Amino acid sequence: MHKYETKVIWSEGRLGEFFANEIRMKCSPPPNFRGYDSIMTPEHAFVGSAEMCILLTFLTMAEKTGVDLISYESEAEGLLEKVDGKLKFTKIIIRPKLKVKGEEDLGKAKEAMGRAERYALVTNSMITEVIVEADIGINDV
Repeated sequence: MHKYETKVIWSEGRLGEFFANEIRMKCSPPPNFRGYDSIMTPEHAFVGSAEMCILLTFLTMAEKTGVDLISYESEAEGLLEKVDGKLKFTKIIIRPKLKVKGEEDLGKAKEAMGRAERYALVTNSMITEVIVEADIGINDV
């Protein structure tokens, strides 16, 4: 069993501080919920945790399958909707764009991404539907 501990402390108004390991950051609701700009929100952290988990699981799977990875970046969006009178994230769409060294790496990268989708711990723990729309190409340099 593994255990992960965090802590939050209220600062003032609608502002708090979040602590995890040696990380310390301010937290707030997003502006549309009377929060502040430029401060981490639980909503962004939720979507970001899914996106980070796909990246990190992919990197593990790519290493295992021998992918010669040149670059990886992604964007994600979480769709927040009212369902049965409650706000819920109904879908998170993650759009990784990655480049591999050569033709022989394309199939391995697709396999590694498929395995990342199946085995990503955080996304497997979510009720929210997570869709990964990967764009995998060969480095053109």
